[in-house]
Amino acid sequence: EYNPYFGCTIGRVANRIKGGRFCPGAGEETVALPDLNSEGGSNHLHGGRVGWSRRLWSPSPGRDHPTVAYSLHSPHGEDGYSGAVEAVATYRLVRGEKNVTLRLEMTCRLAPGERRTTPVNMAQHAYFNLADDGGDVREHVLRVRAEQYTPHDDTHCPTGAVRRTERPHLDWSAGKPIGRGLAEYAAHHGLEENEGPWGFDHNYVPEGRGMREVAVLSHPASGRRMRVCTDAPGIQVYTANYLDGIVGKNERIYKRWDGVCLETQAFPNSIGDGLGIDESFAKGKCFILRKGGEEYRHTVEYCFDDP
Repeated sequence: EYNPYFGCTIGRVANRIKGGRFCPGAGEETVALPDLNSEGGSNHLHGGRVGWSRRLWSPSPGRDHPTVAYSLHSPHGEDGYSGAVEAVATYRLVRGEKNVTLRLEMTCRLAPGERRTTPVNMAQHAYFNLADDGGDVREHVLRVRAEQYTPHDDTHCPTGAVRRTERPHLDWSAGKPIGRGLAEYAAHHGLEENEGPWGFDHNYVPEGRGMREVAVLSHPASGRRMRVCTDAPGIQVYTANYLDGIVGKNERIYKRWDGVCLETQAFPNSIGDGLGIDESFAKGKCFILRKGGEEYRHTVEYCFDDP
């Protein structure tokens, strides 16, 4: 059954791992994950057939602001990953004078007594649509503060390179309607609108480092705007290409392009040294949890501005 990952916290490793195989580091044993993805296919996707998106997390309310922390214990061997880990996703709602910000802090560490090494790349898979009446997002305007992206092969796995978004159909840096971007994509690839599931599913490399604004999504008709800030090295732009008749909120039928995901993350297919052929690509590599090392941290903010 197709899993659209509506609003899920993704882990242990978000996005794709080519063939489900990776090497955590030089001299370490190559890992072959037994489970690929819930829809079949050749790549490991969003943590595998189960993944953290299908697990029940334990909630705990916070003391300051409207806050809730969700915790999860992932045992050794789950979805083929080595090492037991403890993950926490803390959601905090912060109200300003003219905006409301949803702040998500994702952390992960090895479980007590655990010595085995494991990769971690958590992400939030929310779909956004700022319109009153739903519909698709082609009238939304998207700006991604990036002039580079990671090219991928025909299975959507990055090749280990970073390139400039010189072709118009890949460039969101100046901002443009999503519908125009889709039309440019179709023209470049010779696609017809009803040809099948297609659209954007690309990892971009935002400018700067640390916590900064990486994308702005707006809906001109309503005046609504959402700004995305993160400390992650990458952001996946996904235009809901595979939504096809899924029943959602208020019995609404969700179809292709009815939402857009802006998933902040480490680069897909970036574990270890196997694909570090590009120095720029290596800067976005997947985090490796090691005994005695730092814990994983990733923060993303969604700031909704008043019209």
